Amino acid sequence: MNACPSCGTLNATGTTQCMRCGTILTQAPAAAPPPGADAGFGAPAAGGFVAPAAGGFVAPAAGGFGAPPAVGGAGGGFGDPPSGGPGFGSPPPGGFGGYQAAPVGVAALGYAGASPAPAARPPLDVGDVLRSAFDIWKANLSTILVIQAACSFPGWLVTTGGQVFQSYAMQGMANPNAAAEGLGSVFAGAGLTLVGALISVVAVSVAAGALTRVGLDGYARRQVPSTSELFSFGFGKMAPMLAITILVGLAVGVGFIFCCFPGVFLGLMFAVALPVCIAESKGAIDSIQRSSDLTDGSRVEIFLTYLAFVGVVLLLSVPVFCIVGAMTGVGAAAAGQGAGLAAVVVQQVWSFVAGLFLNTFAVILSVGIYVRLSGYGTTTDAASVAQVFR
Repeated sequence: MNACPSCGTLNATGTTQCMRCGTILTQAPAAAPPPGADAGFGAPAAGGFVAPAAGGFVAPAAGGFGAPPAVGGAGGGFGDPPSGGPGFGSPPPGGFGGYQAAPVGVAALGYAGASPAPAARPPLDVGDVLRSAFDIWKANLSTILVIQAACSFPGWLVTTGGQVFQSYAMQGMANPNAAAEGLGSVFAGAGLTLVGALISVVAVSVAAGALTRVGLDGYARRQVPSTSELFSFGFGKMAPMLAITILVGLAVGVGFIFCCFPGVFLGLMFAVALPVCIAESKGAIDSIQRSSDLTDGSRVEIFLTYLAFVGVVLLLSVPVFCIVGAMTGVGAAAAGQGAGLAAVVVQQVWSFVAGLFLNTFAVILSVGIYVRLSGYGTTTDAASVAQVFR
């Protein structure tokens, strides 16, 4: 408001004549801006705002956007950001906000750094596998032998009968008058032998299921079930165990036809298919595939393990076979006719007894290899075990 110097009437700011007496009013000078105000907008003058002071906005601190060009200069707007300083620098290594660089192949998904690599599996210790398998086998030897003997005896008995029949028929063929009859007896004996082999394959599949259960419980330090419970469990697992036995046997057999090495390789690939079937409750095909995955990277050690086992077997069994062969040969020379039948029986009995020990240890050994490769017993919770062994 402006006061009239003549009559003292207050007039609105910007009025040039007094509203009461018409006296010409003198405008008061604009107040000087405070120090530093030239960095902002100028003080408003009568009739509107004045132009901003020279320089307009002050330059931000070092590292921001540069000062605008001088008033009257060409162009306009903000200048280029200064070099250096905080500013908007390049993102730090690894991305914004402290995220790590995404691994190759998932960058578009925005994941943080690559997932840690799985811990390397320790190499298979041949000596450790053999020792631990022997300990489990020895601790449960009576149960193991009873199961194997009960399952092996029917097939062995039929096979032995076929072998004896064949031997008797071969001796009869020495007589020209009975040659045709003897030939028919040979074929009959071969048929009995084949039937016995089929019975053995089925029955031994039951034993393999039961003995695998013994090995798994032994390695996991669980109470081994009673013999009757093991028989019941083995019969329950007979179908997949039989399927695995047939499929792996055919694959390995065909592999041996082609220069032997493919058969050995396939045998190593499928070395733990039976334990997988029991421990992980898988079907035949899935068990074979899982065995291939588990043994990958450890097949040399598995080969050395079985090589050591076979070496021990030969070391112990060859002298016995030589002694048995010598005894039956001497008996044949002394007794003449019929001694060949006795030799067949003795050899079959020895094979049965030796098989009780060797076959059962081979099953426990395959369980030991599976345990070392899969971590069974250390990574398997009780609920999972109960579900499999229900």
